[in-house]
Amino acid sequence: RVQDLSGIARAADVYWTRNMRLPASLETLQTETGANITIADPATGTAYEFRPLEGEQYELCAVFNGESRDSDRGVDAGFWSHRAGRQCFQRAAESVR
Repeated sequence: RVQDLSGIARAADVYWTRNMRLPASLETLQTETGANITIADPATGTAYEFRPLEGEQYELCAVFNGESRDSDRGVDAGFWSHRAGRQCFQRAAESVR
């Protein structure tokens, strides 16, 4: 799930760079960027949540079975640390070159 959310965040950065705005939905993000992103939890089929906020700010949410572990650590892993249950992460889209 963290890998899926990280991929969505990267795609949001690309979309932001191209359009100077955030997409209205994950479905728009998936089709507009041409990115190969997963927009639903593969284990449950439940869609991840994406909500544009103000400006470049947005929120991503997912439901986790358990707490993040040390083995989940990777690039930006501290940001994605989570407890079990529904967790939301606020991000800011960044321009990519």
